[in-house]
Amino acid sequence: MIRDLLRRNLGLKIGSLVLAYMLWAWAVGQGPAIRQLTAPVQVDPPGPDWIVTGFQPSEIRLRVEGDPTTMRSMDAGAVFVRVHARPPAGNGGTPAEVEQKIRAEEVQNIPRGLRVSLLDPGVRVRLEKKLTRSVAVKAQLVDKPAPDYEVVRIVVTPPKVRVSGPRSFVAALDEVRTEPISIEGLDASRVFRGRHLVLPDAPGSERVVIEPPTVDVRVEIDQVRQEMEFEVPVAPTSTGWSVEPGQVTVKLKITPDLADRIADGLRAVVDTDDLPADGKVRRLPVRLPIEGLDPFSRSRVEVLAIDPPRVRVRRQRHP
Repeated sequence: MIRDLLRRNLGLKIGSLVLAYMLWAWAVGQGPAIRQLTAPVQVDPPGPDWIVTGFQPSEIRLRVEGDPTTMRSMDAGAVFVRVHARPPAGNGGTPAEVEQKIRAEEVQNIPRGLRVSLLDPGVRVRLEKKLTRSVAVKAQLVDKPAPDYEVVRIVVTPPKVRVSGPRSFVAALDEVRTEPISIEGLDASRVFRGRHLVLPDAPGSERVVIEPPTVDVRVEIDQVRQEMEFEVPVAPTSTGWSVEPGQVTVKLKITPDLADRIADGLRAVVDTDDLPADGKVRRLPVRLPIEGLDPFSRSRVEVLAIDPPRVRVRRQRHP
């Protein structure tokens, strides 16, 4: 009877045994998967007053172990190590180095269930205090304007910017320059907008932030001023006075176009408003008033000399 039971459905029973053995063999062969990979390192500063100026190594070797199916779902390219640096003990703001061990929980983007071990012990982090200060901007002009023209003024807006970065670099910074601005062949003023600012090529410059990062530069260009002489009449500032000589030679430094415009209207004066009418002859200084010119024109003319610098002044006699 027992023999009959064993023989009943014998093929099905043998098939079940074979399937069970195959499942057992597959399970035995499906032990934990192991993978080694290299992950980039990201180091965060200890706080807003610190700057990470460098660290080594830039990559860390990892060993990941766990379920094969979960391992296959892992995106190895997304794995990285994020380290939050500790401030150096007793540091007064000078650059310092900190040795820091990396913990497994600082490895990012590892699927849940996988175990991580670190094959590299840690990183060496260079830290420095941050400094923020206002620094003047200097326009960096290259080339030359058109012949007989020159740069008379440069206006940068804003004239200063805020610079933040490693204390050792920012503290030694006297100015920030614009990128090169070409004025080749210009014969008129021009505004260059949105010019980027550049820093000296020195350690720490790559960690510096400038706000705002660009400025506007107005380059005022005018004719080159030339030395010219004019024969100019002299008149008293009040009536009833005679002046000798009645004409002086005025030497000006002036642009040619302005000279053509104002030459016929030039008048020298001698101040007689407060002179006593006592009949004495006085030698008084001569001046050339240019206050009546508009501000731009006044900036284009300079009085170099008046010959003679003094004239004789006396009260006129009436018949």
